[in-house]
This record gives sequence, C-alpha cells and structure tokens, in this order.
Amino acid sequence: MNTAGQPRYFLDEGLPHYIASGIQRFGFECYPVPRSTSDEEIIKDICGRYSNLGVWIARDLQSRTRHRREIVESGISVAWIADENGTPAKQCFLVYNFVYRYGNMIADSSTPLYFDVRERLTKDIPSAVVKKITL
Repeated sequence: MNTAGQPRYFLDEGLPHYIASGIQRFGFECYPVPRSTSDEEIIKDICGRYSNLGVWIARDLQSRTRHRREIVESGISVAWIADENGTPAKQCFLVYNFVYRYGNMIADSSTPLYFDVRERLTKDIPSAVVKKITL
C-alpha cells in the first residue's frame, strides 16, 4: 500500500464504510471510522496520530465551524464532501476523486490543508470540483 509520508484517510460515519475498502484496492490507505465514534475522537485520537497526513473525510459541513478549534489544534487535514442529495455512488465518486487528485498535495505540505469537495454538472456530465479553503 502507501509508503510512509503518504496521507491516511479516515471516513466518518456519514459516508458508506465500503467506500474505504474500494479505495484501498487502488493502493490508498483509507479506513472507515467505527460507528458512534465522536467527531472529537476522530479529530484528536484517530486522525491526530498522523498530524497533517491524517485526513478526515467528513460529510457534515457544520463540523467545519463546530469543531474548528479542535481541527486547527490537532493539525489534521480535512475534506468536506458536499452532497445534499448524495447517493452512495456519487459519494464514492467524490471521495475517490479527492483522494486520487490531492493526496500528493497533502503529502508535500508541511501544514494541514482543508478542502470542499462537490459535484458539478456540465451538460449533464458530472465532475468533481475540489476547492482548497482556509479555516
């Protein structure tokens, strides 16, 4: 799988856990977080062990403001998957696009990075739009 220095992705319970096993098949370290794990545990205890190489992939957009302090203090990177009416297939599409396209950027950064990941339709053709944001 990934070598040291590559991000480790952790999917919160708002995303189907089988997405992680699919992404692992492509050689990325991606793990589902156990059900009923609090956001604070994900931020500090799970992702926090890896500093900015620990990447929380969250679906709850409100966690950005609700847990801002904890996220910044822990030094983790976060990607928020914005999909109000998301199907599991669309969520998988967005997560995989993010992991595939931005893993090297996260690995090369000495500071945590934050992203919004959304779908955009152009002539009914979906694409993933990833926007780097600041907290």
